[in-house]
Amino acid sequence: MKRMIVKLFFLVIILLSLVGLQAQSFDFSVKSGTVAQGADFGYNLKPNICLYGGFDIIGMSVSVSGDDSYYEEYDGNTYTDVDKWDYSGSALLFIPRIGCKYKIAHKVLIPYVYTDLFKSFASVDVSGTDESYSYYNGELDYYDTDTIDGGKEADLIADFLGFWGMNIGFGVEYPISDQFGVSGEFGLKMIFASAEYNDSDYDYESYSSWEEEWSSQVATTFKITTTSIALNYHF
Repeated sequence: MKRMIVKLFFLVIILLSLVGLQAQSFDFSVKSGTVAQGADFGYNLKPNICLYGGFDIIGMSVSVSGDDSYYEEYDGNTYTDVDKWDYSGSALLFIPRIGCKYKIAHKVLIPYVYTDLFKSFASVDVSGTDESYSYYNGELDYYDTDTIDGGKEADLIADFLGFWGMNIGFGVEYPISDQFGVSGEFGLKMIFASAEYNDSDYDYESYSSWEEEWSSQVATTFKITTTSIALNYHF
């Protein structure tokens, strides 16, 4: 499903570029007040139809650290268990979008409706360590460490951040001149994200053996209402 969406997305981008060669005029809009939506470049094919596209870049980082310790005295002996973890990660999202705007009328105010489709392409880096050790009567009895450096964990996060979605809404533009106008918009943004994780483990010994496989899937949908003010340049 994801591959089909990506192929369709790029196909529409190519078609949009070809259509731009037949454009009668162009629009450039700068928006504020929306979630990850800043500027669009549009092709006016007819007085009422405008095809547009744009992209956003989102960077994020997170770090998590902590420790957990347990102490027990029993029958003259002491037990201490300690677990320490330190994880960090970063992600860079490139989110292109394409859409269509239909202008209902050309009067003192220009009402219009719009819809667009966007897709996120994520680059993720994850690293960290988890250390566990135990003391028995003050002497080290057990020590183990797990290290994460990219791998399946990074792929899982990248899959989830590789979401896709759409905007639908309406707006009204007030043309200050033939080349410049101000508009307000209200819309609904829908984001669809999903990821799948598969892994396995095994151990073969002379007296016993075991195998384990596990799989998990997660999917979520966000619906967000948005409002924005846009500055529109026509040329």
